[in-house]
Parts: sequence; structure tokens; C-alpha cells
Amino acid sequence: MNLTVKLKLGLSFAAPTLIVLLVSALAIVELAKFNRAFSDYVEGVNAREELASALLIAAQRRAVAARNLVLVTSEADLKLEHAAVLDAHRDVQTHLGDLKTAVARSTSADANEEKQLFAEIARVESLYGPVALDIVERAVAGQREEAIVRINQDCIPLLRQLLAAGEAYMHHSREAANAEVEAERATYETQRNLMIGVCVIAVLLALGLGIGIVRSLLRTLGAEPLDLSAAARRVASGDMRNMPGIEQAPAGSVMASLGEMQRSLGELIGQVRRSAETISSAAEELSQSTEQASAGVISQKLEVDQVATAIHQMAATVLEVARNSEEAASAAISADQQAQTGEATARQAVVQIKQLADEVDKSSAAMARLKNESERIGGVLDVIKSVADQTNLLALNAAIEAARAGDAGRGFAVVADEVRTLARRTQDATVEIQSLIEGLQRIAEESANTMQGCSELTAS
Repeated sequence: MNLTVKLKLGLSFAAPTLIVLLVSALAIVELAKFNRAFSDYVEGVNAREELASALLIAAQRRAVAARNLVLVTSEADLKLEHAAVLDAHRDVQTHLGDLKTAVARSTSADANEEKQLFAEIARVESLYGPVALDIVERAVAGQREEAIVRINQDCIPLLRQLLAAGEAYMHHSREAANAEVEAERATYETQRNLMIGVCVIAVLLALGLGIGIVRSLLRTLGAEPLDLSAAARRVASGDMRNMPGIEQAPAGSVMASLGEMQRSLGELIGQVRRSAETISSAAEELSQSTEQASAGVISQKLEVDQVATAIHQMAATVLEVARNSEEAASAAISADQQAQTGEATARQAVVQIKQLADEVDKSSAAMARLKNESERIGGVLDVIKSVADQTNLLALNAAIEAARAGDAGRGFAVVADEVRTLARRTQDATVEIQSLIEGLQRIAEESANTMQGCSELTAS
């Protein structure tokens, strides 16, 4: 059963704690029992024994005072001994009543026997008490001889019986007290042995749980915490060398997992290094392609400049043709109006018309060259468009490789994105230039056709 470290530690502390609580509860219960037994002893057997002892002492005091009352001769001594007899008799009756009440409340196993012994004391006292009082009355009345006879005949035998009954009761009480003491001593030894056994079990359980948890933690960690911390610091510092103790670490332990993480990091670093090399080579190819694209753009600019120059020349030629046409028209009108001015003016007009025809031929040739140059520019634009497509594809591949490289290829991703944007702008510019060239080609072709018509007209 797989238990968490928290649960294992909780069990290791909870089990001894429960045992300690159990021992404490058991000790409290037993102490309560001992306290109750002690109270029963003090308030029961011991109290009844003390009452019986006090009863016998009071009976002896009464007997001594009665004897002294018979022996004394002075009036003062007579009164003193008479008071002593009465006081001792009251004590006897008081102790006898208290002992009777205590015996009646007794719940011991031998309560019946104790009650029988007390009944014997009460019976003898019921006989002895009146005899003692009668002796006192005779002594007070001055009947000393009768009192002495009564003492010898009745008082002394009854006193011996009372003392014997009291001694029998006290002997029984002492035996009962000793029996209770022995029973409590046996109970104490039993409970003491039980608590010692429970404590030994608690110590053994705590040791077993402690050893088991230590072994379980070492098996889970795979090494001592200090060694594990040192290994983690080595991995954190980038040290990918084999760590000592990895081979001995149990499978699934923290130390073994740390070794697997170290190997995985080494493989990942190798992959990142290879990806970086691939990105570097792709960047070099991209740089070369960019240089080629730059050269193509420069060439394109030169061609465009040539086209612009040709267009300017064509515009100048057209203007010149227009001026010549206006002059020819003016000359024709002048010739028509002044046809009669002379043959010289007609020849001049013919010469000018021939010049116009030559200029028209020149314009036609310029338009043809413009058309050829436009077709060449279109070829160059196709090359630039192809280079832009290749550049865009290379930039896309570089962006993919940079994305695979993660954070290490973020800079390459930015460069690839800029190159892809430049390629897209180059494609757009190429399309616009191509549309302009096609428009120029149409205009040049229309101009060439117009010039050809003019040339045919002047030739006729």
C-alpha cells in the first residue's frame, strides 16, 4: 500500500500518542479505583476498627472509674470518679451507636460475620452497662461492701466478656483490613505490569514505525537529503556529467528521477544545438538569397531608369513630330494659299515633308526599341518575382525552424519575418512595375502603328 509521507509521519506520531493516551486513561481509572478503595478503607474497615478500639477504651475507663469510686474515701474524689464513670459510660454508648451505624452501612463480603461480632459486643454491653451503673449507685450510696461483691461477681466476668468480644471484633477488622490491603497490592502489581507492558509495546511500536519510515523515505528519495540536494544543485548549474549514486538509486526514487531528468536535459540540449546549426545554415542561405534579391532589385532599378529615359526620349520625339506636323500644316496651308508663290516654296515643303518622314521612321524605330526593352524588363521582372518567391519560401522555412528552436530561435524568427515581409513587398512592387511596363508596351505599340501610318502617308 502506497502511503504519502505526510500520512506515514502522521501514523508514526499518532500510534505512540494513542498508546500514551490509553496508558494515561488506564492510569487515571486505576488511580480512581485506588482512591475509592483507600476511601473505603479509611471510612470503612479502619473507621470501624477505630470505633471499636475507642469503645473498648471507654469501657475500660468506665470500669476503672467504677472501681476507683468504690475505693476512694474523700468526698471530692468520690465526685470526681463518679463524673468519670458517667462520662466514660456516655462515651461507650456514643461509640456503640456510631459503630452500629457503621456496621449497618458496611458492604464488604464478610459483613454478616462482622454484624454478628458487633451483636455480641452489644449484647454483652447491654448486660454489663446496667451492672456498672448499679455498682456506681451503690458506691455513691455508701454501700461499698455490696458494690465490691457486685464487682467481683458480675462486673469483672462481664467486663472480660466485653473485652473479649471487642478483641474478637478488632481481630476480624484487622484481618479484613489486611485482606483489602493484599487485594489492592495484587491489583496494583497487575496494573503496574499491564502499564509496563503497554509502555514496552509503545516503545517497540515507535521504534518500528521510526525505522520503517526512515527506510521508506530513503527508498523514496534514493539517497540522503544532503546528497540529493547536491545533485539537484549540479543539475541546476548545468553540469550534465553522471552523478554518483544514480546507479544504486531504486527505480522510481527522486534520485533516479533526477538522473533521468539530467539525461533528458542532455538530449534536449543536443537537439537544440543541432537545431541552432540548422538555423545558422538556413540563415546563411537566406542571406545569400537576400543579396541576390538586392542585386536583382538594383538591376530592376537600372532597367526602370532606362525605360524612363526611353520614354522621355519618345516624348521629346513625339513633341518634335508634333511641331514638324504643325509646321507642315502651316506650310501646306501657306502653299495652298500661295501656290503661286513659286516652285522654291514647294520644294522647301517637299524637303520638310521628307524630313518629317525621316523623323517618323526614327520614332517608329524608337518605339520598336522601347517595345523590345519593355519585353526585356518583363523578363527581368519574372526573375525578380521568382527570387522573391524563393526568398519568401526560405523565410517561411527559417520561421518554422526558429519556432522549433523555442526561445533560442526567437531572433531568427524576427529576421525571417522581416525577410518574408521584404519578399512580399518586392513581389507587390514587381507586379506594379510589370503592369506599368505592359501599359508602356501597349502605348509604344499604338505609337508605332500610328507612326507607321504617318510614314506610309508621307511616302505616298
